Amino acid sequence: MIAIALALQLLVDPVPADSMPGATPAASGAPRFVQVLSLTGVPADTTIRAEFESAFLATFAEDELPGERLSGAGEWKGGLPLPNRFRLLQGDEAGDAWKVDVTIGAPPPMAGTRDGSDPITGKATTVRTVVGTHRASRGMIVAWSVQVPGPSGAIARTATGRAAFYYPATGAAGATLAVPETRYRFPWRNSGRIAATLVLESLQRESGDLLDSERFTLTPAVRSEAGR
Repeated sequence: MIAIALALQLLVDPVPADSMPGATPAASGAPRFVQVLSLTGVPADTTIRAEFESAFLATFAEDELPGERLSGAGEWKGGLPLPNRFRLLQGDEAGDAWKVDVTIGAPPPMAGTRDGSDPITGKATTVRTVVGTHRASRGMIVAWSVQVPGPSGAIARTATGRAAFYYPATGAAGATLAVPETRYRFPWRNSGRIAATLVLESLQRESGDLLDSERFTLTPAVRSEAGR
């Protein structure tokens, strides 16, 4: 399992599966099928998991994703829709499908204190509390391991990757600040979509469907080298 420094916990929870047909390698322009073997690190809260995982899986069904292209000046320019050739294949493992394991480094929950009493002695004390929907950080780390199928269905090669993103705060003058905010309500649905986008970006680089000068857009989040 890939270790993620920011992960609150790593809960192995394979994506539910329903049988459906498919075959790879794909002909030019035809879809490539991928199976998500595991999606770990998502917080155990059922509401958070539902929001994150539903958005994560739905992203694989998109025909196009917003993209960017590297200009001659070395800047990424947006407004470029890029095709998504990968489609999710659910069910038993298929030898001719691409496979990916994904680990999420979720931001830690926001913790606070309140006045309370010791349950045994009854003496006044300070009680530590956790705010489930709020986080102490605006960032997330996504790591993945891809199995690339060969012509005979055997694994041709594996590739691993890791990326981080964060949601910028807005300063008084409209400037974006890459710093945490106290009691930040983390956007789990957006984060599920962005995590899937990063995985799809890696898959399409491995398949040759995405150029080095192209990448998907993570709006409203921003890519980060270190993560926050």
